[in-house]
Parts: sequence; C-alpha cells; structure tokens
Amino acid sequence: MITALFASLLGIALLFISIKTINSYSKTSSWVKTPIQIKEVNVEKRFESDLKRPYAIAILYSYKIDGHFYSSSKVHFEEVLGSIPRYNLLAAESLRIQLKSMKTAFAYVNPNNPNEAFLFKQNLKWYYFALIGGIFALLFGCVKLYGILNNTGVN
Repeated sequence: MITALFASLLGIALLFISIKTINSYSKTSSWVKTPIQIKEVNVEKRFESDLKRPYAIAILYSYKIDGHFYSSSKVHFEEVLGSIPRYNLLAAESLRIQLKSMKTAFAYVNPNNPNEAFLFKQNLKWYYFALIGGIFALLFGCVKLYGILNNTGVN
C-alpha cells in the first residue's frame, strides 16, 4: 500500500514539474533573438550552505527593443521561472570566461514583455525523461492501488 501511494505521489510530482517546465519553455519559442551588450560578468559565492555548488553568475547586459533600452541579469531559462543555477567554482569561472570572451552575444527577449530575457536555451531531455518516468510511476501506483483496494491480487 505504501509503495503504491509513494509511486503515485512521485508520478504526480514528476508530471507536474516536467509539464510545467516544458510548457513554460515552449512559450519562449516566440521570443526574439536580440543582440546584447554585456556590461559585467562576475562569479559570486551566494549559497554558503551548498558545499558542492555555492557559486552563481552575476551578469548584467543591455539590449535595445523598439528604441528603448532594457537590461537583464538572467543567463539561463530556469531563471525566468525563478530558479538560480548553482555552479562549482570551475564551472562558474568557465562560464564567466565564455561570456566575457563573446564577440557577439544574443539574448532571447519576450516580445510581450521586453524586461524578460535570458541568454541560453536549455536542453529539455531530462524533463522529457521525468515526464515519461512520471507517467510510469503514476500508472504503477494506480494499478497497485486498484489491485489492493479491489483484492484482485495485484500486489
């Protein structure tokens, strides 16, 4: 019974997270790729409690849309959703060097709200994997619960 409930709850959580992210990401397909000017890029230690990945990228870039200037500090799509990517020092420094050395940089800008922008699109393969895993976990949990509640012997 506990296994069935756990599988069902896990499946629901995985489905919720993956569908929410995939749906939000699909909305960015209409965002406009816009040239930017990177003002500053630094590595900051923001997460003292995270011993493996305590660093974040602090960036400020500007861009022009319809004659108006805007600025943003978001690097990855996840930041549009409110998450802050965490890095170990080597990965953070590597990304900082990559960003500083870009001759021409672009951001994806929301045409409906030019204040929203990010630099790098992400690969969604792990979210699709979570979606499939969530479906299987939910199906497994539901079949197990159905068997237990109806005494059909599906244990």
